[in-house]
Amino acid sequence: MNTFIIVIVLAVLGSSHGAPSRRSSGSGTPWGYHFYVAEELGPDEWWQSTMNCVGMNQSPIDLKESESVDECFGEVEFTGFGDTPPEGATMTLENTGHYVKMLLTGDYLISGGGLGATYKSYQFHFHWGNADERGSEHYMNSEAHPAEMHIVTYDTSRFSSGTEATGQPDGLAVFAFLIELQDEDNEAFSEFFDLFEYIEEDGDEYELETPFSIESLLPEDRSAFYRYSGSLTTPPCSEGVVWTNFVNTIKLSEDQLNKFRGLKDELEQNMKDNFRAIQPLRSRTLFMNSC
Repeated sequence: MNTFIIVIVLAVLGSSHGAPSRRSSGSGTPWGYHFYVAEELGPDEWWQSTMNCVGMNQSPIDLKESESVDECFGEVEFTGFGDTPPEGATMTLENTGHYVKMLLTGDYLISGGGLGATYKSYQFHFHWGNADERGSEHYMNSEAHPAEMHIVTYDTSRFSSGTEATGQPDGLAVFAFLIELQDEDNEAFSEFFDLFEYIEEDGDEYELETPFSIESLLPEDRSAFYRYSGSLTTPPCSEGVVWTNFVNTIKLSEDQLNKFRGLKDELEQNMKDNFRAIQPLRSRTLFMNSC
């Protein structure tokens, strides 16, 4: 009888491999970043959403140069990210209750850099902390940054959407940029932050009339980067994700970081500390682009 019950429980936990809804996990209970809220699963309890979250190849990790292996991947190529958007491209900014996400349509393509295929971006989003000494998901040489940007893409040669590619080997690729502080505002982000008045509450979204240049948000020099195989950093924590973590950072002012911190989360509180803890590298190889 006890064996039968265990089998049923495992079957239920293992059935939640698809991407969860914005407000709930595969277990039917909402997930979030609050550790002491009974109404939702905090990061230490995400395994109740899906056992993927206790997998062996999870993200984020500490990107330590001393533990990396040199490899010549070459330059990562961004197509459609500049001043002229792809034909038919749209941008929709959304407050998910967990973070800020920009949904994309159109051929925002990323290739080269040792990738085995051309990847299409369907969204980018941000994670941040409530204080400047924390907020990034990845660490760089054991140092946290106040925020991090992720561009999420899928392999166009094998899949027709990010949902279809999730959980498949190398199906998704995420391109990550750490964010650090500078004294003055980053003017390239002015239009982006101006839109925050439309997404102050959980579930708010706003479609832009005209897409802006994503490339203008990124560091100009993207030659140095780390590469490793990991997972999504939110439920369903699916593995098989190709991570490219650039060494050069995006720079924002304190006032601009506070724009993130002023948004409301799924509990109608100020959105803060929406990052996952560092996961062990285990037997994975961390590569550093050497050319």
